[in-house]
Amino acid sequence: MSKKGIIYTFVSFKKYLIIILIVALLVFFYYYFTILRPLGIVPSPTSCPSGVIPDRLNLILGGGGMYSSPYYLQETQPIYNTTWLDGTRIDFFSCNPGQNENENINYIYCKNIFYSGKQINSNGVIEKNYNIYINLILDSKDKTDQGFKILKETCNNAV
Repeated sequence: MSKKGIIYTFVSFKKYLIIILIVALLVFFYYYFTILRPLGIVPSPTSCPSGVIPDRLNLILGGGGMYSSPYYLQETQPIYNTTWLDGTRIDFFSCNPGQNENENINYIYCKNIFYSGKQINSNGVIEKNYNIYINLILDSKDKTDQGFKILKETCNNAV
C-alpha cells in the first residue's frame, strides 16, 4: 500500500489568495498615504475655496510668449496688484501657452499659484483655513479689459 502525502491546511487556496490580496492592498494604501502624499509626490486633491477665484484673470505678456502677473514698480521693488475675489493679493506667478503633451495651444496654463487664506461665513465664523496651490486654465482667445476667461480651476494642498 502506497502512502500519499497529506497536507493539512487551515484555509483553502482561494482564501489564501484573498488574504494575500488584502495584505497587498493594505501595504499599498499605507505606502500611498504615509509616504507618497506627505512628500508631495502624489498631490492631495482638494476643493477650491468658493468666492475666491474670479471669472477672469488679468495677465501681462512677457518675453518668449510667457505671461505673468501684472505689477508696478515702487522704488525698484515690484508690487503685484492682482488680487483674489476675497482681496488676498496674488504674488508673482507665471503662465505658459499650451506646449506640452495633452495641452491645448489656444489655452494658457497657470500652474501652482499659491493661495493662503481663510473662508469666513456670513456670521463671521472661520469655516476653513486654506494653504493651497491653484492651477488655472485660461482661454487665450477670450480676453476683455478684465482679463482672460478662466475655463478650469483645480486645487492641491500645499505640502
